[in-house]
Amino acid sequence: MKDPFTIEPPKTTLDYIRYSIFEPEFLFSQTEDLRRSQKAQILLKCMLFFALPVLLLAISIYLFIYKVLLLPNSFPQIFTADLLLEWQHLSSANLDMIPSTWVSRNFYYVLLGIFTIPFAGLLITSDLVIGLTWLQFGILLSMPSVLFGGFKYYSIIAVAILGGLVHPSLYVILFISLAIDSFFLNWNQIMIKSIATAIGFVSSHFACLFYPYRYYQMRGRKSRLVKNPYLYDSIIRLPLPVSHLLKQAKRDPKNAVAFSEFLFQYRPYQSKLAFYVHHQAFCGLLEQDFQDMDEFQFLDPNLLPPHEKSLYPTEEWIELFCECGNLLNRTYEQEELESLQAYYLQFLQKFNELLTLCGKQGSQKTTWNQDYRYSLQKWKEIIEKQVYSLVYRN
Repeated sequence: MKDPFTIEPPKTTLDYIRYSIFEPEFLFSQTEDLRRSQKAQILLKCMLFFALPVLLLAISIYLFIYKVLLLPNSFPQIFTADLLLEWQHLSSANLDMIPSTWVSRNFYYVLLGIFTIPFAGLLITSDLVIGLTWLQFGILLSMPSVLFGGFKYYSIIAVAILGGLVHPSLYVILFISLAIDSFFLNWNQIMIKSIATAIGFVSSHFACLFYPYRYYQMRGRKSRLVKNPYLYDSIIRLPLPVSHLLKQAKRDPKNAVAFSEFLFQYRPYQSKLAFYVHHQAFCGLLEQDFQDMDEFQFLDPNLLPPHEKSLYPTEEWIELFCECGNLLNRTYEQEELESLQAYYLQFLQKFNELLTLCGKQGSQKTTWNQDYRYSLQKWKEIIEKQVYSLVYRN
């Protein structure tokens, strides 16, 4: 069974394409140590088995549409006279973008760029992610040329939005193109291209194109902790409904710990969610009679960035909690009543200090410390019942 909290290395051509969009950092880590010749081989395979079939499909669609649109002119005998007159009127008014040849001259330049620019990016940066994303951008750039017979300015918005989603480096190309076009285009065209680039930048930064689907997926019944809804996407930055995941984390703390570790390691944009899941897992363990100190691994507060310090207990609190756990274990080990009561009183003293310190943790904007206080009280109730049973036994 596949581990839902582990990302598998890319194996197929589609894996490399998908990872370059949704898992660029992981793909970079997997291919960083490869030689340039090996990266070039992977890039060439993606060209032959992904880019080329996509372009052939686009050409096929273009040829089909072109032949259908010219069907009344090619076979006038099968159409009525009124329909032919109406068709000629529409054709002269709206179909001037259809070229006289099966594909425009611009497409050849785009096609040349698709199979040269990605290798140039790989040669300059030695980054396979750059090569793959520039390849995808070339495909996006060629679609208007294939389907519309030229690169129309009303298609630049779509290209900017989709291209920007692939990789931020593509905006270097867009800005250079905008600077060059400023010498040849009028102000209206420059304004359209500038707005398109801005829209694409915002859209790519927040991954707006995929957000509705992710939001709908997160609201669905299949969105469960053990299925890891963040497994296939590392670029979503906007908030998603995760309250049900936090409830599941409290009921299933072991999987919640694995889920939070996955988020910390692979999903830097979801660091706050990782902290919330981590806290709920800890609270769930406390309310389920938490005794083994090795069962839960605390994070090192000293390694957290300054802006995340308030999202986690301090080192002092963690040390005090571990001391409480050790005293509790010593209490359970005692066979004599006096020793048991002595260790239990020491535990209660440290436990009260822990509760007091817990109220001083976090900030006004955080609530995890209140959750800790509630779960610690529940934990204490469980411990009291166990200690009383040991006293009555003795």
